[in-house]
Amino acid sequence: MTNRGRGTGGASSSSAPRVEDPRVDGVLKALKQIGELLNRRAHKRAATTASQAEERVATAAQAAQAAAAVVHAAPGFNEKGDPELAPRRIAKMEKCFRVIGCTETEKVTPATYRLQDLTHDWWMATSSIVFPEGVGRMWATFAQVFNNKYFSVAARERKMREFRDLRQGNMTIEQYEIEFTGLAKYAPRMVENPEDNAMRFRDGLQPELRSRLIALNPNTYE
Repeated sequence: MTNRGRGTGGASSSSAPRVEDPRVDGVLKALKQIGELLNRRAHKRAATTASQAEERVATAAQAAQAAAAVVHAAPGFNEKGDPELAPRRIAKMEKCFRVIGCTETEKVTPATYRLQDLTHDWWMATSSIVFPEGVGRMWATFAQVFNNKYFSVAARERKMREFRDLRQGNMTIEQYEIEFTGLAKYAPRMVENPEDNAMRFRDGLQPELRSRLIALNPNTYE
């Protein structure tokens, strides 16, 4: 009797219905939602990272192509011929660099790539002195050293005299302005003051135009 009673009681206990706790269900549901959210964010980050990587690759490719174009377009340079080729070459390179957006340190390599003959030999012997180990290869430094070497003092003085003696003559006002601007860069101290610059421009004009400007009394060349 005792055993049967215990057996009956055990069977009755195991067949009792499971009671669900709403709190547990809520926690499980919240965990599932968090997991789905994290999964979506992971996919989004992966897609963004892939897109950014593709953009970086494309940008690098464009920069490489632009740099190659600069190197190809840059004229070769040696120490023979017109000494004014040195500053003109620097000016042409700077124009290209502005278009493609080179940094100051990125400009030196394409500029030196096209040096030829004795000029190339000079740079091979000089580069480690101009840019010692650990020193950044800055464009302004290279341009200064290059011009000091290949744009002689005599050539600079000649260009300064040309600027000082410049007159409009038979040139149109536009031609005179172009000539004035081109020579002014060889005489920076003469034009550093805007009023002095305006006076120099005015004094080189034809007498009739000069008289008109004197009456207007402009304070700047522009």
